[in-house]
Amino acid sequence: TNVQLYLHVVFTMNPHSPDFHNRSATSPALFNRCTIDWFGDWSTDTIFQVARELTAKVDVLPAFAGRQTDSDIAHEVVAHCMCRIHTALNDVNESVRAQSAGRGTFITPRHFLDFIQHFHSLYREKRGAVEELQRHLNTGLTKLRETSESVDQQQKSLNEKEKVLAESGRKAQEMLERIIQETEKAKKGKEDATILKGQLEIESKKLNADRFKVEGELSLAEPALKEAEAALATIKPDYLREIRSYTIAPPAVKKVLEAVCTVLGEKRASDWAVVKEYIRKDDFISQVKAFKPENITDDARDRIKKNY
Repeated sequence: TNVQLYLHVVFTMNPHSPDFHNRSATSPALFNRCTIDWFGDWSTDTIFQVARELTAKVDVLPAFAGRQTDSDIAHEVVAHCMCRIHTALNDVNESVRAQSAGRGTFITPRHFLDFIQHFHSLYREKRGAVEELQRHLNTGLTKLRETSESVDQQQKSLNEKEKVLAESGRKAQEMLERIIQETEKAKKGKEDATILKGQLEIESKKLNADRFKVEGELSLAEPALKEAEAALATIKPDYLREIRSYTIAPPAVKKVLEAVCTVLGEKRASDWAVVKEYIRKDDFISQVKAFKPENITDDARDRIKKNY
């Protein structure tokens, strides 16, 4: 008696399922010994609330018609779009069923839930692809920045060495001219000239040693540059095509590409349309790979330091 009083079993069955009639015929107790609650289609308000709740945690870009908007409004727009799609699909399906003498697929709330689940799956897939592209771009730009800084340091050191070499060369030239003048004045200065010649040879050896040292320091920057070029090789054209499809790019991606275009000499890199047109070039990756840090202009360097 207590079992009959307190035990409640709930069965859910989809009347649009092909097996619904067979199950009904083989289990008459489901109708003559059970309480039946028949649920039909959800109302428009119910569909909207379900869509609003199930998409609340989705990061929707708060932008509409090129203008920034509130995040809640953006989520409501997504929910309304889902409702409109479901309603339109249901209307089309009803029209097809009417033309096919009632044959066809029934559109139920379960289909709407599957639709939302597929939306989540597609969102995660696209988000993962964008994040992967962003990681590749950040890695390549980090290597470029590190290489650029290393080359700048080496260039400063080279400039200092060149000044020393120029000064030493000037002194050697002055010394040589003085030797010639003294030789012309008197033959007795031959011994002095021999001594000065020895000094010049010592200076020349010192200059050669300094030159070899500078060349060795410059060679140390080459591995870092090659590593940056290897990182750029991981960027695929598909990544760039996907970025060009964005009407409004993610902030991180936009910022990275603006910096790259600025370094390459584009003065309107803050305009997303200009950036998309720039990376559309067939030789965009080749330009980045062939870029030499010493070719960066003062204006581009100032804008990079100021904005990025």
